[in-house]
Amino acid sequence: MIAETAPFRDSMEGVKAFFEKRQPKFKATLENDAPPSFPWWSDIDFGRKPKASKPKL
Repeated sequence: MIAETAPFRDSMEGVKAFFEKRQPKFKATLENDAPPSFPWWSDIDFGRKPKASKPKL
């Protein structure tokens, strides 16, 4: 995932700011500028919770 962020504008801004010894001015948002592999997880459907069992004693 880190390698995929290289062409994005905030990555370049971070590198420039580092070499110029200044605070970066990040403008990207996750909604508009996320890498193609985001999100990398699958949603899990937990459904309904199981009912509590009765005490055995």
